[in-house]
Amino acid sequence: MNGGNDMNRDDMNRGDDMNGGDGMIDGIDPASLAWRKSSYSESGGACVETAVLPDRHVAVRHSKRPGEATLLYTPAEWNAFLKGARDGEFDIG
Repeated sequence: MNGGNDMNRDDMNRGDDMNGGDGMIDGIDPASLAWRKSSYSESGGACVETAVLPDRHVAVRHSKRPGEATLLYTPAEWNAFLKGARDGEFDIG
């Protein structure tokens, strides 16, 4: 499941790195996912991409380093993050 790691979904913590040594995300080939990048991203800028897995978990990765770590969030965690972003909880300045 996770590069030889015996962890299952019940054991995951927020933002778990699900890229195992096999390059898979929780047993799924990242190339098979529909990755999305914000329309607010500048071309050539450092951005994140997101993809929704079949079980509705959300994968997040760095757009310039897609082969490196990918974080996996539950639907509840992702929705809480989006709500916080809409409410300005992460605004800087």
